[in-house]
Amino acid sequence: VFAVHLGVVVAFGEDGTTWHYDGTNWSQQSPSVSPPAGGGFALGYDPLRQVVVLYGSYLQGAFSRDTWEYDGFTWTQILTANAPLSGPSRMAFDATLGVMVARVRNTQMLSDWDWTYDGVDWTSIPTVQGSYPWPQPLVTSPVNGRVWWINKLNTPVIEELEGTSWLPVTATLRPPERYGGGAAVDPR
Repeated sequence: VFAVHLGVVVAFGEDGTTWHYDGTNWSQQSPSVSPPAGGGFALGYDPLRQVVVLYGSYLQGAFSRDTWEYDGFTWTQILTANAPLSGPSRMAFDATLGVMVARVRNTQMLSDWDWTYDGVDWTSIPTVQGSYPWPQPLVTSPVNGRVWWINKLNTPVIEELEGTSWLPVTATLRPPERYGGGAAVDPR
């Protein structure tokens, strides 16, 4: 993810390493504390609080429900009262709500659940959307700051989060179907 306050892309490896990319060079960081190694986590940037947020991870045969924040120097585990059910997830910042939005696949129920994270706790969004078998990309719209969800169905669907409801984004041309794809916005 691009950490605006640092001016670098922050990457977290499945091996537990943290990296910065300045547009030319990659440099491995040495934070005093880091999340455990693992994959399947969600990574997003909260520009209001100027932190990279990491949720969940697949380690030793199970998904964790941990929340971590990175300020550019160290990772801090955030102990929340609530947390999404464990499973693969995607995350993006919603500027209109001022929160991170995560879509988490509950591996036991084979359904997706939407959650928001405000830096203190996770809150479930009542709307449930299914996008089997993997949560699809979430991106922040450069037009209005809302989170968009790009679904992989027979006909690709793009929806925008408005409060707690997902509303279709009208477009005559849509990207082709993708499995496990990603999406990002270049604000320029």
